[in-house]
Parts: sequence; C-alpha cells; structure tokens
Amino acid sequence: MSFLKIDFYFKGESQLRLDLILSNYLANNYETTLLSRSKIQKLIKANQVLVNKKIQSKPSILIQPDSFIELTIPKEKSLELEPYDFPLKIIYEDDSLLVLNKPHSIIMHPGVGEKRKTILNALIHYARGEFNPKLVHRLDKDTTGLCLIAKNEDILAKLQSDLRERTVVREYLALVLGSPKQNKIVQQKTSGKLIVNLGRDSKNRTLISVVDTGGRESITEWERLDNFTYAAYLKIKLQTGRTHQIRVTMNHLNSPVIGDRSYGNFFALPKDLQKITYNFGRQALHAAILSFEHPLSKEKLSFSIEPPKDMLKLIEMYKNYE
Repeated sequence: MSFLKIDFYFKGESQLRLDLILSNYLANNYETTLLSRSKIQKLIKANQVLVNKKIQSKPSILIQPDSFIELTIPKEKSLELEPYDFPLKIIYEDDSLLVLNKPHSIIMHPGVGEKRKTILNALIHYARGEFNPKLVHRLDKDTTGLCLIAKNEDILAKLQSDLRERTVVREYLALVLGSPKQNKIVQQKTSGKLIVNLGRDSKNRTLISVVDTGGRESITEWERLDNFTYAAYLKIKLQTGRTHQIRVTMNHLNSPVIGDRSYGNFFALPKDLQKITYNFGRQALHAAILSFEHPLSKEKLSFSIEPPKDMLKLIEMYKNYE
C-alpha cells in the first residue's frame, strides 16, 4: 500500500482540537476531502500524526496556533475524487486562483451524504489535471454567490491567512424576518454588530448555536437596506467565517433568514407568505461582494454580483405585501 504524507502549519486564531484542525484542513485537499472525521480520529490514535515532531495520539488534544502538523495517510481508492461535469459560472480566473458564482442546491465538497455532485468535483473536472483546486472558504448548500478557489497550496495558505487577518471583504445580502409591529432589532436600528461565540448545538450536533462557554468567536456586522412589513433586507459583512454564521446570528436576533428551515420559525407569517417562503425552498442568502488582495500581484480585486432572479422575486413579494 502506498502512503500520502502531508504537513502544514496550523494558523488558527486560537487553540483547537487536533481532529477538528485535521478535518478542516483535509477537507480542502484534493486527495483527502473524503476522509471522515472518524477515520481522521483513527489515524491519530494509530500514531500517524505528529505535532511539532512529537506523536499525538489523542484526537481531542488542544493544539496551539503556529504548530507544525505532519500526518501519514494510507492511500485508498475510495478516497479519490470523481470529476463531475457541471457548468461552473466562473467570474474571474488567472494562473493562481478563480472566483465562482455558486448556484443553490449544491454542496462545496464531498461528505457523508454526497460524494460526487459537488463544487469541488466539478472543479476537478474543469481543471483536467492542470491544477489542484483548493476551497479558500465555503458557502452552505443553498447559499448562492461568490466563492474563492486557490489553484495550489501556496496560494491557499496566503488567502486563508488574509481571511484570518480580516483583509478579505465578504458581504452578503439577506432577507430576514420582520414584524408588523416593527419591534425586531433589524427594524428598529439601521445597523448593528454582533459578537458571540458559536459552537455545536448540544441537542443537535448537525446544527450550530450561540454558546456561553467554549465555541469560537464570531463577528457579524449588518446594515439595513430596506424595511418591509414582515421582513428586512440586509447587507451583512463577515469579520469571521464560522459555520452557518449568518444564519445562526440572525436567528439569535430573532430575525432568521427567510426560508431557513434549519434555524428559522416562520409560523408568525400570514399563510400566503408562509406558502411563498416554503415554495422558495431555501434560505434567502446571497454572497454578493468579494474583495481581496491578489497573493502574487498584490492588486486589489473586487467582485460583485446580484442575487439570482428567484431571490429578487421573493424580495419583491415581501416588499409589496401589506
């Protein structure tokens, strides 16, 4: 059996569990994205992981930022990514990176539920071996809009470092729940900033929640663009990039993203608006603006794209509803 050897520096903002560090890193690697967290834990327990040249066999051990991590992985046929012939909407491309406009209803990388029909598989098909695509950041399955892809490890490391340093600008457009009484925070104020810790929900591990202890700090800024009877239209700027960050923080403000079936409760809406929202079929969340410094040329690159037509139609329906 052949083996794959991987090494990297953990460049997190704070200490983090070893298995989570590896899970996050390997998900972006073409050859290891299908490794489950349970398999990663088995590798750690089998003494296949070194941290700062010392074997670490405990998956839950907390690792400090700037630690050097090495691991050896047996190559398995089942871990190879299949190309997926899917029409990617490429907004920009050069020898180092590309920017995509992601549609809804497709996940970014393979996981337990889907191993082939993903953005990463589509990038493998598009690359045809000429480059090794790396996901710099991710969008949820049903979130649309701009996402950034690196073409090699060096570009990935630089762009993810810029993300941590908060020099990459990511702005979203979201339709969130309002109230006829205009008593929601997003209706009473024109802007706001929410700093909370996010962690796995104690009752449902597939969801994220605001936690009092532990978790990771998330910083979300919002600005109200328009106000309707039953909703508010927001521009949201991320200072951090946590899983489900916008969806969880908006729900924490009692204004979940319209259509978000995982976090939102929309029974207070009139029946016809409930039906319209249900038929929309997803959260009304769109990654509209992406700005960053090119890692090689140092040129400032900025991209913007409007929401898809069905989201614009949904916004118009809420706007005109009395």
